[in-house]
Amino acid sequence: MGANPLNIENTIARSKASKGIMVPYPLWGAGDFFGTAGGAALSASGLSGLADGQGAGLNSKGVATAAWQGTASTTATVIASITLDQAFCEDNKDLIFRFRVRKLDQTGSATDNADLQLRCLIQAIVPDDATTRTIIAAASNTVTLPAKTTAYSWSTWEMDLMSLVTNTTTRGYLQRGTVLVFTFTPQEAVGTDLQAELQPFAFNIRSHAHVAETLSDLEPRY
Repeated sequence: MGANPLNIENTIARSKASKGIMVPYPLWGAGDFFGTAGGAALSASGLSGLADGQGAGLNSKGVATAAWQGTASTTATVIASITLDQAFCEDNKDLIFRFRVRKLDQTGSATDNADLQLRCLIQAIVPDDATTRTIIAAASNTVTLPAKTTAYSWSTWEMDLMSLVTNTTTRGYLQRGTVLVFTFTPQEAVGTDLQAELQPFAFNIRSHAHVAETLSDLEPRY
């Protein structure tokens, strides 16, 4: 004996909209940033006294941070990767990456660069596929940094992959075992006495609620 259809309709009508369950996973530490593919970790040089170029390490608060200073521009890459493991399922899941960003005035009197952006190319190394696949082009995945600051204040840069990736074939590359490679760069020279900074904040997998699970509660129990 099944559930009364009227009860099902009433339950759906009364239910609240839900985005599902957000499960956070850790992102990268200070030693997980690289300047080139196959290169050494950028954390070897750290952030202290960073001259023109890019670097990574623990900042003065002990938080993993990647940074670009002065003349660092489009060729100053910072690379990190993450593997989609058993926690990721192709159905009913969203992949959301969050970062903190800011533009630090290192002297307190630097000329601001109001147009400065950080860009991120996301590529996929897919199991049993010899070709590295582009998931999101750098020009399509940008954030304009807020006005320069001398304070420890940050803005959030969110990448919702399932919103950014609409092509069915490309979405197919987001599967268990795929390695996602993130390549960050400024879109132009950062500026004298300015430092663009990025901190990995969180990697979230959002599971959507299943109507079938809700309706199962309506089944009669004897």
